[in-house]
Amino acid sequence: MADSFTGEVRILPYTYTPMDWALCNGQQMPINQYQALYAVIGAAYGGDGQNYFNLPNLQGQVPMGTGTGPGLTPRLIGKRVGAETVTLTTGEMAAHTHTVTTKTVGPAGFGSMLGTPASDSWLARPVSISASGNVPYSAYTASGVPDVTLAAQTFGAAGGAPVQPHENRQPYLPLRFCISLNGNFPVRPA
Repeated sequence: MADSFTGEVRILPYTYTPMDWALCNGQQMPINQYQALYAVIGAAYGGDGQNYFNLPNLQGQVPMGTGTGPGLTPRLIGKRVGAETVTLTTGEMAAHTHTVTTKTVGPAGFGSMLGTPASDSWLARPVSISASGNVPYSAYTASGVPDVTLAAQTFGAAGGAPVQPHENRQPYLPLRFCISLNGNFPVRPA
C-alpha cells in the first residue's frame, strides 16, 4: 500500500488482513525477506536479530506511548508492561469492616424483640436450665469467654475459594492491529 510507511501500525475494522500488511500478533519474520521492515523496527519486539525478528504483539494489549509520565517509570518501545489478570491479596484491599446486625429475644415468655444490644451482653444466648425454669443470661457481652461457639459460616471470608485471578481490563472492542510490510520507507529527519 503506497500511502503507508513501512512499519506503520493501523487499527483496521476488517475481518481480513489486507495485502502488504500483517497482523500485529508477535509472529516471527525472516530478515532476508523483510529487510526494509527489519531496518525500521529491528528486534525491538523479539527475535534473534540475525535470521528473524518479531512483529509487535497487540493481542490482548493496549498500545501506550513511550517515555516517562509523572510518577511513572520509563516506557520503552517494545517492552510489555502490566498483566491481563490480577489476583488480589488481603494486603491490597482497602481497610474496611463488616458489621453483624442482630436482634435479641426478650425474657422467656415475653417473645418481644429488643433493639440494639447493650455493650455488656453476649452475641450467643446461653440459658441456665434449672428446676425453676430456664433462666436467660445476657445474650451479648463485650468481655469474657463466650459460652457458645458460633458456627464457622457465621463469620469468615466471603467469595470463592481458592482465590482466582480475575480480568483487570477496561471494557474493550476487538479490532485488527496491522503493520505495513511494504510501504514507503520512513526517512529520518536530518
